Amino acid sequence: MKKYYLIFIFLLIVMSIGFYLLKKEKVKISDEEILNSNNIVLMFRFSNMRSSYYYIFTINEVEKSLKSLGYEDEVLFETDLDNEDISKIKNAIVSNRVNTWDGFDKADNRVSDGEMFTLDLKINDIKIYANGSNSFPKNYREFKNKINEIIKKYDIIN
Repeated sequence: MKKYYLIFIFLLIVMSIGFYLLKKEKVKISDEEILNSNNIVLMFRFSNMRSSYYYIFTINEVEKSLKSLGYEDEVLFETDLDNEDISKIKNAIVSNRVNTWDGFDKADNRVSDGEMFTLDLKINDIKIYANGSNSFPKNYREFKNKINEIIKKYDIIN
């Protein structure tokens, strides 16, 4: 009987470790790669019942820009990004662990008039996609606030 008890305990431990590893955040790209990258496209959309915002940050050898898009993806505003903005974007991605958000897709259907977001991020050849409706990945609010700070610099958000 003691033998079966030990086998059972061993299996529980192995299963617990397996579940932990499955649940653990999966990092697709390192912080260093993000901070050193010169090929980033961040598409970030968030909305609520009153308003909707859609921004595209493009950072590459040819273009360093911020675009604000409207209904049917018409360009409402476009400007160049300076090195300080680029650094802030990269730091916002790294400090808020956005590279772990890939695959986040949750909705809280109990709320009928909350906030929704979509994030589509490409760094080099790595793609990260996340979206939610009244449900957000860890550090979402902090990331959104840092992005809004950059956007407010151009006076294109309330």
